[in-house]
Amino acid sequence: MQTVRSVTSRSSLQTPRRQIEIDGIRGWAALVVLLFHLVWEVFGVIRPSYRSPLIHSALDGTLAVYVFFILSGDALSLTFTDPSRSGLNERVVVKRYFRLVGPILFSSLTVYALMKLGLTFNHEASPIAQRADWFGLFLPFKPSLGDVFRYSLMGVFTDPTFQKSYNPFLWPMGIELVGSLIVFSVGMVYRRLVSPLTVCLSASVYLMILGSVFSLFFVGISLGILRAKGTFVDLQELPFGRLLCALSLVGLVGFNVFTNPYVTPNDAGRYVEAAVLVFVLYASSDCVGFMRSNASQFLGRISFPLYFMQFPVIASWTSWCLVHSQAHPHSAWKSAPLVIVTSVIITVFVAYGAELLEARYLRALDRWIRELFVPASGSRGADHSPT
Repeated sequence: MQTVRSVTSRSSLQTPRRQIEIDGIRGWAALVVLLFHLVWEVFGVIRPSYRSPLIHSALDGTLAVYVFFILSGDALSLTFTDPSRSGLNERVVVKRYFRLVGPILFSSLTVYALMKLGLTFNHEASPIAQRADWFGLFLPFKPSLGDVFRYSLMGVFTDPTFQKSYNPFLWPMGIELVGSLIVFSVGMVYRRLVSPLTVCLSASVYLMILGSVFSLFFVGISLGILRAKGTFVDLQELPFGRLLCALSLVGLVGFNVFTNPYVTPNDAGRYVEAAVLVFVLYASSDCVGFMRSNASQFLGRISFPLYFMQFPVIASWTSWCLVHSQAHPHSAWKSAPLVIVTSVIITVFVAYGAELLEARYLRALDRWIRELFVPASGSRGADHSPT
């Protein structure tokens, strides 16, 4: 039987203290959500070929959001699943709400400014895209600065309906906040549990049977425990590990291709699919290496702004392109691929700029939170969680 010391030393030699592959996976998931909105949602009705089963498999926005939840459970639990750390950090708990609210408020203020300037065209684009059930539901109100703050500070978590939302793509934030509290609750008792892995796996299976999305946060904690045990290192070293991972990924794609694209958000099968996908990515040395690459880390760095800022771009630039192409049939913006590519490029640039502001905000937030607590012996330092 391996001792805790041997497992810890072996896993620490194989992976950095900060599990940067989490950032990489999150970055690609954010890009998938953006492409899903542009390809599937914006152009899917008027370009039926954009809603083929293969495109659905490659650009499954719902699955990407479920992956977000798993990664959050994993990343937030690192302070107590990683044996080299000192346990649940109270600063992470206090920081979580403010970490989410900052980008939400910035995104909402951006939409508010666009509305005041008359630069949102989603209602005009709605009949052109034949998406009254999507475009037509966004921003059905006059902009109000007071409403921006009410939505950003509380409404986005408690009542993220289209009728009140300055960014309807942020509906997962309420789930994210409650899921974070669940992870922190587990962290409070984690090191007193006889078998934390059994508890977390049982909770995830039980909640999946009930159709609860919160099962995914327990999946994330379970994956963190397996990493600490060195399970993924063992799998990466298997003689046929690469083949098994490749076959698993092909199987996931096949499952996605031949299942109904219009599944309900509470479909337990999708939760299992997301869990298997993240497990396979962690178990593959090639996938982990790719997620630690510079390109993946860049996407990981801008992943939050990439997700938060895509709606302002779609409501303004993308929608304007649709309206302009209708008024000018021979315009270059009649090309759906061109609109999609330019929308992605603009969103990435906007996300990069927003990330620079976000980094300054998070540094200020860290300083403020440090001042709230009396320094303890063996200080834990700043929060290095990749969330």
